Amino acid sequence: MLRNYLLVGCFLVSGLQATPIVNGGFDTGDLTGYTVDPGSNVITSPVVFTAADCTPATPVWCAAFPSATNSYAFLSSGPGIVNSGATDVSILDTIPYLITSSSASLSFVYDFLTADGFGDFFQVNVLSGATITQLLLVPDSAAANLVFGSGICATAPESSLLCTDTGITPFTTAANALSAFNGQQVRFQFLVSDAGADDGFDSAAILDNLDGTGLQAVGTSGTPEPATILLAGGALAALALRKLRS
Repeated sequence: MLRNYLLVGCFLVSGLQATPIVNGGFDTGDLTGYTVDPGSNVITSPVVFTAADCTPATPVWCAAFPSATNSYAFLSSGPGIVNSGATDVSILDTIPYLITSSSASLSFVYDFLTADGFGDFFQVNVLSGATITQLLLVPDSAAANLVFGSGICATAPESSLLCTDTGITPFTTAANALSAFNGQQVRFQFLVSDAGADDGFDSAAILDNLDGTGLQAVGTSGTPEPATILLAGGALAALALRKLRS
């Protein structure tokens, strides 16, 4: 019996088995597992698109992005001028995750598209308290491929006009990129922004296939908060010591 208390207590304190990113493929058709960051000022996005969003008005877009048959998140600084004279920015945050390993990793697939050439960018950050750590920065200069073979721009389902792209690109964090956050609760942030007041031109990022290792979703159904894990583990350990002394 004592051995059982100790084993369960150690299991709880060390953290539960890592789970993948919640709704990593956006297959729920919505933003379950994510929140629109309060800093996002583009009311048309982030959104989730599915094959049903490809209409006769957007055939070029659907042909330009092969994964349009699946669900994916779309972050855009458009369409057109959204906040006159101000920087248009679209920001999507994940729910909190507890980093449970020094070798934890985050992976996803993205495509950065733009009709700009003046410094717009796609950025991925780790949010830990008030600290923001950049994991990836993709400038609009990296979008060297034509969105559509004929060279015409594509209109996305929410009316952003996009001309070039980076191509569908897999990304995985370096082996030590998250080691500094081991034992911490973090959020992952995805951001598309104008460079400044050039908000008449659109840029957008497509995001899909999020996954991770050494991560534990916090506060989801059936998942204890870190404080709950520590309290439960401590209680069991104390009970085990009491049994031992008696």
